[in-house]
Amino acid sequence: MAPMTRSFSPGGVPASNVADYYVRRAKDEVGLIVSEGTVVNRPASSNDADIPHFYGEKPLSGWKAVIDRVHAAGGLMAPQTLAYGRGRAQGYRMAAACLF
Repeated sequence: MAPMTRSFSPGGVPASNVADYYVRRAKDEVGLIVSEGTVVNRPASSNDADIPHFYGEKPLSGWKAVIDRVHAAGGLMAPQTLAYGRGRAQGYRMAAACLF
């Protein structure tokens, strides 16, 4: 199953709704499930408070519950870390370069 980012983890903590989502896929025998994008403990790693974290006690505990349920449903799962790259201030517009 291809990864995506769903923004369904308030405060970066995946909860039972996230587990329910992945368990449905595991029960449908999708093979290896790659999680939605998760962020690491870096200030610029996320611009959305609802993207799940892959660090800290609460988020990792949430992921453990997700993985335990996916395994119980017969699925395999791996995390995906998300990298936004360099950000820019809101409202900033880049000037188009013209080469003639």
